[in-house]
Amino acid sequence: MPEVSYGVLRCIIEHMNFDTRISLSSRCSKISRVEKSIPLRVNEISFTPDLVKINKTQYEIVSEDPKMKEKTPHQTLALRSTDYYSNSSIVKKFPIHYGKEEASKKAVELLLGGRNSIRVKVFIINRRSYHYMEPLFGISTMKVRLFRNWDVGLPKLHPLIESPVKEFGFELEHPTDFENPIAQTAEKLVIWRYTFNQMDTWVEVHGNIPNKDVMIERFSPVWTDDKIFELIEYWIKTRKAVGSKFSVIRVTHGSIDMFLEKIKKQFGGTFVKVEDTDRRMVTEVTAISIKLNLKSKIVVHETLLGSSEMFRLLIKVMADESEGQNLVC
Repeated sequence: MPEVSYGVLRCIIEHMNFDTRISLSSRCSKISRVEKSIPLRVNEISFTPDLVKINKTQYEIVSEDPKMKEKTPHQTLALRSTDYYSNSSIVKKFPIHYGKEEASKKAVELLLGGRNSIRVKVFIINRRSYHYMEPLFGISTMKVRLFRNWDVGLPKLHPLIESPVKEFGFELEHPTDFENPIAQTAEKLVIWRYTFNQMDTWVEVHGNIPNKDVMIERFSPVWTDDKIFELIEYWIKTRKAVGSKFSVIRVTHGSIDMFLEKIKKQFGGTFVKVEDTDRRMVTEVTAISIKLNLKSKIVVHETLLGSSEMFRLLIKVMADESEGQNLVC
């Protein structure tokens, strides 16, 4: 049987799904080197307390003998894959002296280590799973579109994940979380909730976030009408850049028309009609336009954003030439 050329082998592997690539490369070190040099594109990578899920396949460390208890010493551990249809197979067996921690690190290296081009649409860190990624630092790089961190505190993943990510979702544990390299450079920040007490510099901290798009995903009692007014005032004072957006669920669930009227009275704005392009379907809405300078303005209106599909207030800075239709009010 003739040998397969390097070019042909690369072409074949590149069009395989991830499960098949791993199964093939685990059988031969030469094929493994070729396979890891080929860009890997997956929809989702999710680290869990059990190990890692890639697309719809879960990889975990198990005992080769399912009858043995997990803490039984000197048992042979193996990396098992279980696909969407609950079909399981052993990908690799580890030496008998390997404990679960060492086997887990070797498993992550086998799956994702040594890859300089990993493209991921959704990257998720669940609670108690950050330590599984540490073996990848310095030996792999990822380009991530959506990064969701459910673990406590922000992990230091900039040695692994290239910046910027398109969207970064997390729980804000402390204002210093905004100094995380991935948080600083993400195009959009989604803050699910706050896990710390109110601070004196609340408005200044949020007003100085470098990201163009910030969304407070869930209801927070902090964001009263007064705090929203303070944020708008801070944006006016600091001349916030064109393209900046901030969306939040109002604590006071009163009429949006009355709220916009208050903004007009407070900041001397003008009622306008604008196209709400942030909704799934572009909709014309009533908004307040506040002049920043000759080239830009702050526009405030209600919109539907986020996974909860709840009405929330959207504050954004637009170029002045995109002025909506003025309303006589």
